[in-house]
Amino acid sequence: MNLSTLLDVHQKYERIATVTAVRPPARFGRIELGENGRVESFIEKPQSDSGWINGGFFVLEPEIFEYLEGPDTVLKEAL
Repeated sequence: MNLSTLLDVHQKYERIATVTAVRPPARFGRIELGENGRVESFIEKPQSDSGWINGGFFVLEPEIFEYLEGPDTVLKEAL
C-alpha cells in the first residue's frame, strides 16, 4: 500500500475517515479443467475477484472523535 497515495485520496475527497479495501487472496489453489476433465492449469491461491476486505490502513481526521462515545467504541459501528 502506498501510504502517500492513500493520504492524497483522503485529502482529495475531504473525508473524516478513509479505510483501505483490498481483494482477499483465495484460500485454496484453483484447478482449470479441460472439456475431457484433464487438468489444464493449476493456479496457486489466486487473488479473489469478488468482495473486499479491510486492508489495515486508515486515515482519520480529528473530527472522528465526534463519532466515538468512548474508548470501547467499535470504529466500524461508529461510522
